[in-house]
Amino acid sequence: MLLKFFDLIERRLNPFKPRADYHPPAGFMAFCWHYVSQLQWFFAAMAIFAVFQGALPTLEFWLMGQMIDQMTAGIYPNETLSLLITVFLVHLLIFVCNSIVQEQFIVNDFFQRTRWQIHQHLTRLGIRYFDDELSGSLATKSWRVSESIGDTLTSALDVVLFAFIFILSTAGILFSIDWRLTLVVVIWIGLFAAAARHFIPKIRQHSKSTSQTSALVQGRMVDSYGNMPIIKLYAPNDPFVEDGLQQHFKRLLPFTRTITLMRSTHFSLGILATLVLVGLTLHLWQNELATAGEVAVVFSLSVRIVQLTGRLMGNLNYIYRQVGVIDNAIDTLHATPDIKDPDAPATVPEFCQLQLDNASFNYSAKAAALHNINLTIKRGEKIGIVGPSGGGKSTLLKLILRFYDVNGGQVRYNDHDIRRFAQNTYRQQFDLVQQEAVLFHRSLRDNITMGGDYNDDEIWAAIKKANATSFIEGLVDSKHNKALDAVVGERGVKLSGGQRQRIHLARVFLRNAPILLLDEATSQLDSESEAVIRENIDALTLDKTVISVAHRLSTIRRMDRIVLLNEGKVEAVAPHKELLESNVLYKRLWELQAR
Repeated sequence: MLLKFFDLIERRLNPFKPRADYHPPAGFMAFCWHYVSQLQWFFAAMAIFAVFQGALPTLEFWLMGQMIDQMTAGIYPNETLSLLITVFLVHLLIFVCNSIVQEQFIVNDFFQRTRWQIHQHLTRLGIRYFDDELSGSLATKSWRVSESIGDTLTSALDVVLFAFIFILSTAGILFSIDWRLTLVVVIWIGLFAAAARHFIPKIRQHSKSTSQTSALVQGRMVDSYGNMPIIKLYAPNDPFVEDGLQQHFKRLLPFTRTITLMRSTHFSLGILATLVLVGLTLHLWQNELATAGEVAVVFSLSVRIVQLTGRLMGNLNYIYRQVGVIDNAIDTLHATPDIKDPDAPATVPEFCQLQLDNASFNYSAKAAALHNINLTIKRGEKIGIVGPSGGGKSTLLKLILRFYDVNGGQVRYNDHDIRRFAQNTYRQQFDLVQQEAVLFHRSLRDNITMGGDYNDDEIWAAIKKANATSFIEGLVDSKHNKALDAVVGERGVKLSGGQRQRIHLARVFLRNAPILLLDEATSQLDSESEAVIRENIDALTLDKTVISVAHRLSTIRRMDRIVLLNEGKVEAVAPHKELLESNVLYKRLWELQAR
């Protein structure tokens, strides 16, 4: 029965529902509301439950006091007992409902929804953004900020709002006994608020500062774990991580000092208020101004105030820490995409030609990477891109793929500016083979399909074309997963360079896009592996338009045309033989490699 109930609730969850705009706004409140507003009614329900859960305990204490007075007078408290039982049952029902909302909807839906939307936002940012950020730090911030927003709000409702309502209810009960008891509570609230006002700005500042160094250290740790052979060889003690931890430690000391002072101050105020309430109540009872039941109520509420103060301090401390995490994350995560899709993207037609029309680009204001590039590539052409290092060869491919937008001129697809197309649909026209085959810490199947909807027959057909069948069939990982289900390790570390490249080629064969970009595809392989991979690439390029960047000129000499780039400019465009005869730079590069 319970499983069916939970199943009914969980079927209503949809944290991965598509959203028109994933970009969160800047500013603490706006950033949080961007995500909270999507489940605002559940948070509103939690607020209502918190009001009842704050008020009901004081009513329960008051009813118990009434029962004590009735029993002291020799009267059996039938009606009061029935009312108390009813209040307890209502309290139980509200607690269960609050747990369902908090655990089933907030934890299951809100956390995953926020993480997914932040991830979607980050994947829409340009390559330039990821060039400037530590990947480990980004992962930490995007994961933690969802918990921080959810936990901050649930803690504020579950504890802070609960405490506020409880104290108001307590003040009302105490006022019915004697106004002076209420005055003690009012003075305590004033002193509590004054202390909080003094400490909160400092805590928020320290929390943001420590969150920054925490993300920095985690990013450096990810860097180290991903490059462990270099760490073991050159820096076994990893001073870079140690330096980050030292920075974090230094920023943590004033933070924890402030937290200790705040918690001690607030708890001392709670103890003082309790002692005054107890003393004043005994004075009232001694002068027959309070009954035994009322004394019991005041004593119970006083103990509850001390307990609540400790709980409130712990949660306020936690909230302040999470606010710092959110503040730190906002600075990074609200970045605006520098490459944007048009409001009404055009449909990408069948490929006919690519054209760079006076295309210019620079990574920074100081240095231009490409100057006024003019180049037309027809369907079915095989084009080589060569030139000295730093000449802009790989940058040219990035502009064609629209990883960056040109600063001047245009990149045109079938005579249409590529900025007219949605990025994802435009890039589906391309496959890319790089000098380092990019694999993920996932199964071979996931690495080859990259989330595409392909059956095993299609996958194995692509693997066969890439000459990877024999070694994939024999793969077994540490958890005994075999073949396509075997996990290849982070960046494919469990495979050789040639094996990684063949898996990448299988990915390309499977997708079968009309335009193939090759960026030093075999430059990191040994001669034997290169010969095998070269055969695979030759088979792959037969019916495609090919744009190949190469340092080894021998690999592209059979291309239809070769584009010679030098210092970001097109110096010459011609077939290999013609360039060899007419261009001094190309001839010099060829002769250097022929030695």
